[in-house]
Amino acid sequence: MASALWYTPIIYSSIKTRQDSSLTSLARIIGNIILLMGASAVIIFAFLPEGTFQYPYILSLVMNAMHFPAGFFFSFFCFVMVPFIRRHHWLLLVIGTVFFAGIEYFQSMIGRTSSLTDLIVSDLGVFFGWLFIVSKRRFGRKARYLSLTVSLGIFSYLITPGATAIYNAYQAQQIFPQLIDMESSVHSLVITKAEERIVRKQHPQNYMNNHYYLRYNKPNTKWPGINLRIIQQDWRGYSHLCFQAKGEIEKTRLIVRFDDQDSVNGSNNSTHTLWISNKWEDYCMDYPALFEKKQDHIDISRMKELKFFLDHRMPGAYFDLDNITLN
Repeated sequence: MASALWYTPIIYSSIKTRQDSSLTSLARIIGNIILLMGASAVIIFAFLPEGTFQYPYILSLVMNAMHFPAGFFFSFFCFVMVPFIRRHHWLLLVIGTVFFAGIEYFQSMIGRTSSLTDLIVSDLGVFFGWLFIVSKRRFGRKARYLSLTVSLGIFSYLITPGATAIYNAYQAQQIFPQLIDMESSVHSLVITKAEERIVRKQHPQNYMNNHYYLRYNKPNTKWPGINLRIIQQDWRGYSHLCFQAKGEIEKTRLIVRFDDQDSVNGSNNSTHTLWISNKWEDYCMDYPALFEKKQDHIDISRMKELKFFLDHRMPGAYFDLDNITLN
C-alpha cells in the first residue's frame, strides 16, 4: 500500500505531462491552421478580379498591408511543414522571393496590377518570418520576442491607411444618399484625383445650412475636374443626382460623367452637360432618363465614379460644389 502511494505522484505527473503535451500539440495544430488560412486568404484575394469586390479601392489599401503577414506566415508554415527547410532555413528567403514574385507576375496576366512595392512588402514579411524562426535558435527567446514585436509594429504601420479608409467608408455609408461630406475629413477618401486643385472653403455665416463647400481651381490642362469615388455603389431606388453649384462666370459649362465598375479609361460611361451660373443654385439630373436617351448602358447597381469637370476651351477659372445627394 505504501509503495502504491509512493508511485501515485509519479503516475499523476506522467499522465499530466502527456495531457500537457497533447494540449500543446493541439494548440500548435490550431495555430498552424489559422496561419495557413490567413496566408491562403491573401493569396486567393490576390488572384480575384478587382470587380469582384464592392470596394476595390479600400480592399487595395488593406491588401497592401496584408502582403506582410502573408510573407511572414509563408516562412512559418514552410518551416513547420517541410523538414528539408528546417535543416536549410536560409532557403526560405530565396523560395519566398520567387514565390511572391510569381504571384505578382501572374496577377498582370489576369487583369490585376502587379506591383514592385507589394513584392518588397511580401519579401519583408518573409524575412521577418525567417528572423522569428531562427532568432530563438541563435540568440534566445528574448530575440524572438523582439523580432515579433518589430513585425507587429511594421504591420500596424502598413495597415493604418486601410483601417482609416474602412472607418471613413463606414462614415460615408452613414450619410448616404449624400455622396460626399464637406463638413468632415471624410471627403478626402471620396476625392480621387486633383486634390491639389481642390480647396475646402467656408460659406459666409448664416448663408447655408452647411459650413463648407469644395472649390476646384482649373489648371491649364485638358478637361480638368474632380473625380469622386462612389462608396455606396448601388443606386437602385434613386432616380436623381442633385447638388448645388456655381461657377466663376455667369455661364459656366459643367460636364458630369457617370462611370460604373466596367468603365475603363473613359469608355462605357455616360457624359452630360449643364450650364451653371455664378450664384449658388440647385441642380438635379434624372440620370436613368439621361442614360436611356443616349442609350448608355450603365449598371446603376455597380457605380464607380462621379466626375465633374470643365470645358478647358471655355473661360472660367473655377467651379464650386456642395450637397451632392441622390433623390
